[in-house]
Amino acid sequence: MKEVKFNSKDVLSQKQENVQIIKAENVQPQQARETLDKHLILLHRTAKPVAIQETVADSFHGGVAFKNDINFIPAGADSTCEWKEPLSFLRVELNPQIVKEIADKENVSSRLDLSYYLRNQDYKMQQLLLWLSEEVEHGNPQGKLYIDSVTNLIIYHILKQHNDSQSNFLGKTPGLEHLKIAMEYMQDHYA
Repeated sequence: MKEVKFNSKDVLSQKQENVQIIKAENVQPQQARETLDKHLILLHRTAKPVAIQETVADSFHGGVAFKNDINFIPAGADSTCEWKEPLSFLRVELNPQIVKEIADKENVSSRLDLSYYLRNQDYKMQQLLLWLSEEVEHGNPQGKLYIDSVTNLIIYHILKQHNDSQSNFLGKTPGLEHLKIAMEYMQDHYA
């Protein structure tokens, strides 16, 4: 399948055994398609809201991505994303094997059902992703151990999200969700 075409001068990338981190700025409008072999976390970084049409696992989701919205798409899912304005994001790809190993250690493998979510607000995950972004941006001065440690925190957070029976989605605030819906409506019906 066709993958996202990154503009090489605006991309920073760091790849390690269990994680690949890609920071992309002003990626030109396109339709990107891929079948994921890794778990994908995407942090939207475009300053202004961007209309996006996404299809994950044959389910269509149109809407607006706001700065700091987070997508999680598990390995094995077919994914399509289309946008009409330049888009900036941080893309983190996690090796499914390390996620399974940590889930086994925490005794949650039997309950583990990783489902996707799109355009979610999660301030803890956002901070962890920003730490990875800064590390890549500064040439990895903290070293492999730092990247591995933050990656493990991200994995623990994902496991908690998907095994927390007390909440729909970690980090969603009802008021914020209603505000996003209103903003999307205004964006679509501006005239």
